[in-house]
Amino acid sequence: MSFRHFLLVALLAGLSCAASSRAFAQGYLSSPEWQEVGTLGALNHPVLPTTYTAFFFFDAMHGIAATTSPIIYYIADPSIGKWLPATIPSGFTTVRMFRFIQGKLYAANDGADALVSTDSGKTWAFAGLGLGNANDLYADANGTIRALKDPMKSFARIDTMNCVAIGGGSLFVSSDGGLNWTTSVTGIDPLSLGAFGDPCHDVFICPSMWGTAALRSSDSGKTWQDILTGASPFPEYIVGASSTCYENDSGGMFRSIDGGLT
Repeated sequence: MSFRHFLLVALLAGLSCAASSRAFAQGYLSSPEWQEVGTLGALNHPVLPTTYTAFFFFDAMHGIAATTSPIIYYIADPSIGKWLPATIPSGFTTVRMFRFIQGKLYAANDGADALVSTDSGKTWAFAGLGLGNANDLYADANGTIRALKDPMKSFARIDTMNCVAIGGGSLFVSSDGGLNWTTSVTGIDPLSLGAFGDPCHDVFICPSMWGTAALRSSDSGKTWQDILTGASPFPEYIVGASSTCYENDSGGMFRSIDGGLT
């Protein structure tokens, strides 16, 4: 994803189901309203980077963003209106995903191990878990933090046991919290990424073969149906939290608040 001088973020005004607290662990928030949150580029970084690889927001005004520099930025004081550079170790070039797991913030990256922060993203260190070259991170049913690796790129779950992953043109499902994976769907656009687990409706939504539709499952990933989204036939990216799902492609962005039905 690429932005110029600002980042638009969305916040859900109120979570709509008892299970929604799980959505925060997935690393995304959502909202019917959009606002500008700071200027990307720190006070002491006059040249703004142009390519951003991962975002995470704690609330409407506090978040972190990674660039290909590599730099990780954070907002500590929204009144400043700027993102500040975090302290990071060397040994990686790209953060691929931020996840909040078991009270700590983790960053999947292309280095020898995942990064971890215990101060809301201001300082980072290698986690010491040996989770190298990770596309995403998650805790399995036993609480062990695992790396999602090629061909799997994006991870989502609706509860502790039922998870999906997508990548390499295939959709993978797990019913044991990510300990074991099976291929569920093939022939998906390999350039499409992202996966959404709706814990309120027990629904998964993932990219499909054509950008005009998305794949939806209401039985924990056992079966999948194509649903028309109104998007253009381009590679798509799907993300969301609670019961709000977003689909983005080069033609625009689409939003569903009813478990992907409309």
